[in-house]
Amino acid sequence: MCVVFLLSCTFVQAEEEKIAISTCQELQDINKNLAGDYYMANDIDCSDTINWNKGKGFEPIQFFAGLLDGEGHKIT
Repeated sequence: MCVVFLLSCTFVQAEEEKIAISTCQELQDINKNLAGDYYMANDIDCSDTINWNKGKGFEPIQFFAGLLDGEGHKIT
């Protein structure tokens, strides 16, 4: 984005929008964007993930380089 001040142009980087995480699937999908900026929108109960991936459960999130703000919520 270019912000014009009189006759000059200054480029500023737009702040990325935070991505809400409100379900176990959205939490798992962090694997698709390991550098994202996330926040938890609510408490999340992931007890059913024991049935995911043919009984292997939740796939670990590895090499996460982004941010996750729990905002006081918990994952069980």
